[in-house]
Amino acid sequence: MLIKEAVEGTGYDAGFNCPHLKLGCLDQVIGVVDRLHDWHRTEEIPRTTSLIEQAQAKFTTGINQQDLLWLESELTEMKARIVMQVADPVANLLATLTDDQINHFEVTLENHNKEEEEELNLPLDEWTEFERKQVSKELEDWLGYLDDAQMTDLLNAYQFDRGADQRHHEQSIETQKRFVALLRSRPAADEIKSNLIRWLLETDIFQSDDYKSFRKQQRTQRALFYLKLDRSITTQQRQSVLSRLESYQKDLESIHGNS
Repeated sequence: MLIKEAVEGTGYDAGFNCPHLKLGCLDQVIGVVDRLHDWHRTEEIPRTTSLIEQAQAKFTTGINQQDLLWLESELTEMKARIVMQVADPVANLLATLTDDQINHFEVTLENHNKEEEEELNLPLDEWTEFERKQVSKELEDWLGYLDDAQMTDLLNAYQFDRGADQRHHEQSIETQKRFVALLRSRPAADEIKSNLIRWLLETDIFQSDDYKSFRKQQRTQRALFYLKLDRSITTQQRQSVLSRLESYQKDLESIHGNS
C-alpha cells in the first residue's frame, strides 16, 4: 500500500494512444519501450531488489517514522531516475504528434477524468462504502485474515476524505490542461523535455500555499496510519507481508538473471 501511494500519478497515466500511427511513429514508440525495458532490467531492477531487501529488514522488527521517510526518499529517487531516463525519447516523440493525435490524447484524458468524477459524485455513503471495500481488499491481500474488530479499527484510522480526493482531482486536471496547451504550442523537443522533467519531479510548482499545506497534512495523517498498522498486526500478518516482498524480490531477480 505504501509503495503504491508514495508514487502518485499526475493524470498522464490515464493513457495515451496515437490513432492511425504511421509506421515511423510506431517504430519510434517500440524503440523507446524496448530501450526502457533494457535499462530497467539491467540497472533499475538490481536497485529495486536491494530496496525490497532493506525494507524487509526494517519491517521484520517494526517500522518507525524514520523508516517511512527513508522509503519516501528512495521512491522519490526511483521516480527521478525513470523520468530522466525517458524524458529525452518521449519528448522527441511528443514533438512529432499531429493535431489529431493531440486531440485524441486530450479526449482520453477527459474520459479518464469523467470516470473519476462519476465516482467522486456518488452519494457520500456509497462513495465511503466503495472506498472502504477497496482498502479492505488491499489489507487482506497483504496481511491475510483480519478479524472484524481489527479490520474496523484500521478502517476507522484510515480517514476516508472525499474532499481530499476532489482537491487532488482538480489539481490533476489543471496540470493536464497545461500539458495539452504545451503540446498545442508546438515547442521544440528540448522545451518539452525540460517541462516534463520539471512538472513530473517538482509536482508542487503550480500548487497554492494552501494546497501544499493540505498535502503535507495528508502525508502526516497517512504516515500515522502506517505506524498504527505496523503496531496492530499479528506475527502471522507480518510474515504474510514479508513473504510477499520476498516473492517480488525473487521475481525481479529472475527477470534480471534472464536479461
